[in-house]
Amino acid sequence: MLLSLLVLVLAWSTGFFTLPPREPEKEFSGINTFVAFAVYFLFGMFVLPAFFLFIHYLVYHQINIAEGSPELILATLLQYFGIALALIAYIYYLGPDARKVLFGANGVLGVGRAAKDFCVGMLTWLVMYPVIAFALVVLAITVVYGFQGVLVDQDVLKFMKMTQAYRSLFELMFFVVAVVVPFLEELLFRGFLQGWLKQKFSLFSAIVLTSIVFACCHFSSEQADSNYVLIPALFIFSCFAGFIKERQQSIWASVGLHATFNFMSSLQSSFTP
Repeated sequence: MLLSLLVLVLAWSTGFFTLPPREPEKEFSGINTFVAFAVYFLFGMFVLPAFFLFIHYLVYHQINIAEGSPELILATLLQYFGIALALIAYIYYLGPDARKVLFGANGVLGVGRAAKDFCVGMLTWLVMYPVIAFALVVLAITVVYGFQGVLVDQDVLKFMKMTQAYRSLFELMFFVVAVVVPFLEELLFRGFLQGWLKQKFSLFSAIVLTSIVFACCHFSSEQADSNYVLIPALFIFSCFAGFIKERQQSIWASVGLHATFNFMSSLQSSFTP
């Protein structure tokens, strides 16, 4: 914590939070953003679940899948890979101009530049950590002691703990949470949504609006009072992700930050009862 605080002060004093001048970009249609979110939700909520249910029926000759069963866990995890493939196919359908808006001017310069930006995103976690940690502590104390609320794990962390009984599924779940989900969510929110909003509003407004949508999309009734802690914390995280994407002009920077954030959260959850 102390190290992260020192990194935050050093980053501030060295101008880390200064954004480069904005360069003109190709016009990016809001319809593209709408279709991307439609693909994500349609494939995630209807197409892929129906497909896996059909496969389950062919194999086991029944429709019902037991809650917490290995079959249900595996189908849920494979959905993310299916959504990723569908989204990647749509991005390539949009063409190179759209990809430059989505990935950023530096995000399409090859593997070497992508790796560099990814590492910058990972290091940004150290800058972000004291801010997130302070917010989580203040919000948790307020909810528990101020409003007698009860805090529970985020849904994805509950699901991860459910997979611990199955080693292979747990390892696959860890990969999905730390790699696949960050890639998907960054494409959707920092790529499509923020890429469109910054053409309509100031960059600051685009980052804030994207972060509000991002945080609200993680609301869940099953998280109960924890929503009052998680949603503001995720808003702060999203602001950092939006900032580092624009600072580096590369979506791989925000993917690196997101992957590190999810990895550290999952690692902590794995060792917490």
